[in-house]
Amino acid sequence: MLNINEMKYSHLRNFIDSPGNPKTSLWSSLIKGITKQEEWMMLRLELRPYDILRAEVFLDDLYECTDEEVKLDVIELVALLYAGFLKQVRLAKKSSLKNLASRLMQKYNDWMDTREVVRTYQEQKPDHWILVEQVQENKSNVASLHIEMRRKSIVRGEVLLRDLNELVPSFTLTLEQLISTLFVDFVAQVKSGKTAELIDALLHCMSEKPI
Repeated sequence: MLNINEMKYSHLRNFIDSPGNPKTSLWSSLIKGITKQEEWMMLRLELRPYDILRAEVFLDDLYECTDEEVKLDVIELVALLYAGFLKQVRLAKKSSLKNLASRLMQKYNDWMDTREVVRTYQEQKPDHWILVEQVQENKSNVASLHIEMRRKSIVRGEVLLRDLNELVPSFTLTLEQLISTLFVDFVAQVKSGKTAELIDALLHCMSEKPI
């Protein structure tokens, strides 16, 4: 079970079986043959602890619904969501990409913005206090998730971000923010009662050849 006090994962190489770790998964067997010689790069995602725990519950449901054949952890889920996203946008039209950029920025602002309004009373002069509002960053409810991904996938994502910024100059998400937004969007769909549809979508994604 996830330790919310740590919230740090080693890397995506856990997909691949090691001699000292007999644990296997369907996804690991699918990508085992194509990741041995890849370069890896580290990403640091900032997520809310509750969203990570909610994803774990979903993954428990996935494990049970597949008769204990498909066992994933949160890092594997993040990788699948990102891989599926890259597949969807590869052949997208320019107009679709513009809409995508706007939607992603809106979702990030709605769900991932850690700013909050802090109200305090300040003494302006003796015996005269005024209410002052300030916007501050609140990182107290954010956990760090460390994940390694193939350089090829990261570069593809960075190129996409540049394309989206050229289409919509107000689009300023980093790759870490993009992937975090994809994850939070997925968790929101889980909470809305779409578990069955999401399980089917994940199994379909796992059956496809990775990018």
